[in-house]
Amino acid sequence: MRLLSAALTAVVVVLAALLPAAAKDWKTLRIGIEGAHPPFNYFDALGELRGFDVDIARVICAKLKAECTFIVRDWPEIIDGLTTGAYDAIVSSLAITEERRKRIAFSKRYYRTTSVFVLAKASPVTLFSRSALDHRIVGAQEGTIHQSYLEETYWSTIIRPYPTEEEAFLDLAAGRIDAIFVDKLAATYWLAKHDDGRCCKIAGAELTISQGIGVGLRQEDEDLKQKIDEAIDAMRADGIYRTINAKYFPFSID
Repeated sequence: MRLLSAALTAVVVVLAALLPAAAKDWKTLRIGIEGAHPPFNYFDALGELRGFDVDIARVICAKLKAECTFIVRDWPEIIDGLTTGAYDAIVSSLAITEERRKRIAFSKRYYRTTSVFVLAKASPVTLFSRSALDHRIVGAQEGTIHQSYLEETYWSTIIRPYPTEEEAFLDLAAGRIDAIFVDKLAATYWLAKHDDGRCCKIAGAELTISQGIGVGLRQEDEDLKQKIDEAIDAMRADGIYRTINAKYFPFSID
């Protein structure tokens, strides 16, 4: 009898392993976010999380009828936090690239942006070829597509990574570096909103180095990707996206 019972238990275990895992209902959604990339995600004077990404995430959660929780993570570890299960999605201005697709999945694009160099108004730099930036110090946020682009393109440039964009901007304003390479929308915001921004200017051509900005997801969570794609389509169709866009920008970033 004991042998029969053990055999039946083994069969049940094997069958359970062969059955597909129960689908998640996604009634709660944990969102990974940096909280240091204004005007997309940042903390206001009262310590409240604000920004374009935050509003988009909240609408996604509302359309999924899910309870939304934000989990703040430093940018260099933000993808690791997703893949190790610390949260379910990244809504933090995460650029879509083929290199990142090797590790994670992405929703549909929810905004477009370009990248630019920012330098002091009095800078002698007028060109952005490899030779023009030879031995110049150029900053970029660590773990971003901007750091990767500099490393792949400007071999003789001294590339200085920073934990946050804010630290890179402040070093530029203080004259400790020659330029930074950064998202244009974030640069425009910093130059206009910060007193330190009066030092500097955007220079050179805008560069498109990604496929846009999307929600980062685990590759196995295909059902969640479908739900989020539908939510993004719905907010475009019902006008909510345009309302959020207009709250932060006087032009479309869609």
